[in-house]
Amino acid sequence: MPTKLWYLERFNLFHGLQRPDKEELARISVMEKKPKGTYIYLPSDPADSVFLLKEGHVKVSRLTDEGKEVMLTILAPGEVFGEVVVVNDQPRDHIAQALENVLLCEFRKRDFQNFVRSRPDLVFRITKLIGLRLQRMESRVVDLICKDVTTRVSELLVNLAEQYGKAAGSRGELKIKLTHQDIASLAGVSRQTATEILDRLKSQGLVELGHRSILIKNTQGLISFSHSQSSAKASL
Repeated sequence: MPTKLWYLERFNLFHGLQRPDKEELARISVMEKKPKGTYIYLPSDPADSVFLLKEGHVKVSRLTDEGKEVMLTILAPGEVFGEVVVVNDQPRDHIAQALENVLLCEFRKRDFQNFVRSRPDLVFRITKLIGLRLQRMESRVVDLICKDVTTRVSELLVNLAEQYGKAAGSRGELKIKLTHQDIASLAGVSRQTATEILDRLKSQGLVELGHRSILIKNTQGLISFSHSQSSAKASL
């Protein structure tokens, strides 16, 4: 079975660290499994840990004032989350939940802060990571405001296939299992609307729908279809 050190050496965040540093990271971390559906943390939980995702996928979401859950992103193996504790002492303001069985590496806040304090390059990378995630979230807000629902769902599928898909020519099979509700939440539409759009894409021969799985049969065709729908809306 791979060791904690084996996993840590494969995280981009820690590239450039010397082996003794990685051994120290392994010493101060705890490896743990979480079953599918587990809430890793919830809003208002104390921000007392940083997590590295080794296996599986984690969804990050936020609750609106009306209590509706809006999915912000999906994390894949090799990503860090909860890292804001390095620069912020505020409680959590979002939800992290295991989409499937996951394997995590957890660092207690104090241990991780002590580790990065003497490594300014690592602090810079973490700060940059936080900034990039904020930019992605702001971009999503712009998409929700400016793009029609068909374009949002279509582009979401393309982006998911690029990040988490298994390519086969122009076909991309999502390795991550998502429900229609998950797609709806990520695209900022209702479940009914997401289902209608997915069915339309299927009728156009662009995707195949299975049980909690989606196969993109023609990525370029999907992009072209979403653009044509967007142009048609703009001309009305």
